[in-house]
Amino acid sequence: MYATLGTTLPVSTDVALSPCAKAIIKTLLYYDVFQYPLQEHEIYTHMPVSSKISIEEDLAYLVRCQLIGEQEGFYCIGDGKEKVSRRRKGNLEAEKYLHIASKHARWLSELPFVDCICISGSLSKNYMDEKSDIDYFIIADTNRLWIFRAILSLICKILWVLRSQKYFCPNYIITPYTLEIKDKNIYTAIEIATLVPLYNATGYADFIQANLWIKEYLPNLTPGYISGQIQLLRKKKPGAAWVQELLTTVDENLYWLYKKHYQRKFEGPKGLNIAFSELNFNKHIYKMHLAGHRNKILDRYEESLQTFTKQYGVDLLS
Repeated sequence: MYATLGTTLPVSTDVALSPCAKAIIKTLLYYDVFQYPLQEHEIYTHMPVSSKISIEEDLAYLVRCQLIGEQEGFYCIGDGKEKVSRRRKGNLEAEKYLHIASKHARWLSELPFVDCICISGSLSKNYMDEKSDIDYFIIADTNRLWIFRAILSLICKILWVLRSQKYFCPNYIITPYTLEIKDKNIYTAIEIATLVPLYNATGYADFIQANLWIKEYLPNLTPGYISGQIQLLRKKKPGAAWVQELLTTVDENLYWLYKKHYQRKFEGPKGLNIAFSELNFNKHIYKMHLAGHRNKILDRYEESLQTFTKQYGVDLLS
């Protein structure tokens, strides 16, 4: 299954590896699902075990044993030449899209009921290609999510007419009422940890504080570490009490209208077979990941762990 680079030692089974070395392999296997090689510091920050020492020695040993490959300072499973080239191209493309996303976040922050705006998806990992969208993770005010969703629907229709919908995919919105993400696994942990906050650093910090469980999967990573982020302060938008009550009622009615619409769309005979983890909506959550990336990625990662364990005699499943 895996190609290997020429090294000084032959491929062997039942190799005695340290917990750190096994963690390195697991990390590279996860990112190999995306054909995305990692540099040493990236491996360290995404490892599933805590390490206070350098991983350089373990990396060198794994390369000598042909368990991983190295190319131009990037590490991966198998031959890394094409993967490194693909990553470099995607990183350059991401720089352009980050500029676009930052501009969009500025006008998006002017809309009512926005508490926090972050980039998610592939751009948050500093990668873009012809198949990528600019995904946004947004926190809306409590009891205003569905008003905000209605506003976004109108914007998305306009962008569709202008053929610019690729640059604006707000497919995950929550409120401060539901800051803790219940879907706890390596995929979700990485998605949370790599969010790039663009608006309201305080709201972003509150979200991370509510999801410190990600440290169980990524003990060495500090969320929000990606450079180039633009953190803006939230502008307060006070209003009269009777206006707030009216807006709460409008939001409630919009939620029930959207709920009926989604039930007809996804629960009828022509509905899509999408897991709850990918499609979720209630008063405080709007999650519409119709491509089903989460389950596909976790399944491929689990398959890679099993294949590597079987082929090389390295137990990565315990």
